[in-house]
Amino acid sequence: MNRKSLLLTLLLLSPISEANESTYILGVGAGVGDYGESNISRANYHVSLGYQYSESWGTELNYLAEGSELNLESYTLNLKRNFSLSKSNELYLKVGFVYYDYLKESGIGGAASAGWQLKFSKCLGLYTEYSYSYLGEVDTVALNVGFTYNF
Repeated sequence: MNRKSLLLTLLLLSPISEANESTYILGVGAGVGDYGESNISRANYHVSLGYQYSESWGTELNYLAEGSELNLESYTLNLKRNFSLSKSNELYLKVGFVYYDYLKESGIGGAASAGWQLKFSKCLGLYTEYSYSYLGEVDTVALNVGFTYNF
């Protein structure tokens, strides 16, 4: 593992404190995307568990599965940065590493996402995001929607 990868891994795993209450976040969603085959969109579902260190920074572990003959499964570890627009609206960016099992091949790639979240209450939210992953020789893109629960 080279120094840049090690530094990014430590950054993803290290707590970034801004003296705010920490929060766990559970997310569940579905999406549609292009998984390396042009003009073929496929459905996915995903589950995530995150830890919000402050109002602006957090980490997230995401599991994604695509159930067709591609048999894609992936685990992504992201660093997440939130940008508050109002009390109930926020934009966010995520960047991280993805471990994938795709078309009988597995490996480690990169991932990035940009999204918007609407908070209904302190605990419940709705999100939509555009995500990109690099899985070895294959680029994937997806549009995802889902719900979050903060606890």
